[in-house]
Amino acid sequence: MAVFRPELESNVCTLNFDDKFTYELPLHEDTNKRVAEIANKQLQALKKVDENNPDSIDKVYNMMLDGIDEILGEGAGADIMSIFPKPGLLDIGDVLHYIAKEYGLAYNARLNKYKANADIPKATHPANGKRGRR
Repeated sequence: MAVFRPELESNVCTLNFDDKFTYELPLHEDTNKRVAEIANKQLQALKKVDENNPDSIDKVYNMMLDGIDEILGEGAGADIMSIFPKPGLLDIGDVLHYIAKEYGLAYNARLNKYKANADIPKATHPANGKRGRR
């Protein structure tokens, strides 16, 4: 008898930050939607930053930091940004872009695997056979 066992290692996207911090996100449609929405919202905030206003820069930076925490877990943003000697707005933008891009690639690769191999054998059932005339 065949037994189904989930391939758990292929069910996650592993994000590695400078070999210092590693996070795993489940490859699931809810997570995919959440990552895309949060990253897009945070990256869109960069359009509104006033480069001549330090408060504006700090506000957007902190908002993006919260976005990373929302995706990866509390404290993840601060941990990841500690990799940079002097973390700034462009650095945190790179981090969010990396998260969204790598997660999207992993999710789509798994999804496309099933789309490409969608050859499901036709069921043989008596109802699929020829019907006699009445």
